[in-house]
Amino acid sequence: MKKDTFRGLIILALIASVCGDWDCIGVKLYELQEDTSDETRYFVCFTEKSDPIFYDCPDEYKFNVDTKSCTLELVGRTEPSCAFEGEVFVASNSDPCDQYWLCDESLSAETKTCDSDLNVNPNAKDGSNSNRDAEYRFNSLLLQCVPKKYWLCGDGIPDCSQTDQRNQKWSNIQDCGSFYQCIGNTLTKQNCPSGFYFNVTAQSCFHNAAGLCQLPTDWLPGLLVDPENMCKGNVGKFLPDPYYCKAYYYCVAEDTPYWKPCEDDLYFNNGACTKTVPSTCICETIDWEELLPSTATSVAHPNPSKYYFCKKGFVAVEESCPPGMVFNAKEKLCSY
Repeated sequence: MKKDTFRGLIILALIASVCGDWDCIGVKLYELQEDTSDETRYFVCFTEKSDPIFYDCPDEYKFNVDTKSCTLELVGRTEPSCAFEGEVFVASNSDPCDQYWLCDESLSAETKTCDSDLNVNPNAKDGSNSNRDAEYRFNSLLLQCVPKKYWLCGDGIPDCSQTDQRNQKWSNIQDCGSFYQCIGNTLTKQNCPSGFYFNVTAQSCFHNAAGLCQLPTDWLPGLLVDPENMCKGNVGKFLPDPYYCKAYYYCVAEDTPYWKPCEDDLYFNNGACTKTVPSTCICETIDWEELLPSTATSVAHPNPSKYYFCKKGFVAVEESCPPGMVFNAKEKLCSY
């Protein structure tokens, strides 16, 4: 065998070994995989014996390993936009059990910790600030710090096998008007009367005047997609992509959502790709070329006192107007 021929075979063998890293053996079928050489591309394996098929993300989109899809950047700001002094936000990008954002007199948001200094309860109206020696946790429904014994972090559901969780009622962090209670080892959920909310400190239902209790709206977009669990009970169904209104997930199996954009620049609406723009399409319809040199704008929200802040390349962020103001969609600002 000639030396050049031998050298050529070695080169071909090396190429084959490199390309072999991309075969589909051992790769989960129908699950989108990251192209580590290009963050705007991904690949999919449809059979173990086939070669992977590569796709490009739409313009401005990048492949996200957490959502198993092409999406915009999820964070467009480093801190919330304050509308008034004393406004409180859930700190979704840190420890939600302990930290929160508090707006100061200059309308700048600072990260606060419940047990730091004496400012443990910025909006307390029930006297829960009196016990300075207690360990506090941030109550995301009341947007204030409460003693640890009154607030369960995580999913907020008590463990009735623990004796110390049987002797009181606990907030339902998904609903102001209901609460959990362990009756013996049995977990129960009970409802407050209509128009009332459960006050965990007082351990009773209070009238929800002026919306004292409300489900938090994160100023940063949270991770709305859970690829491991989103298809449980949804096999064979099409699910909308909450971050991109021109794409959808198809549930191949209970643990395998297959993400795909609509063809011909259509929108995914009511289970199909159509020309009809869905209500979930907030910022994707903006023609950024018309707005140049600006790369950010505001869009109306169903709630007139709120609006969406849209920044090119980022997922929309929900914002609130100052108290008493509403959003003027024509002028793109808040006014009386």
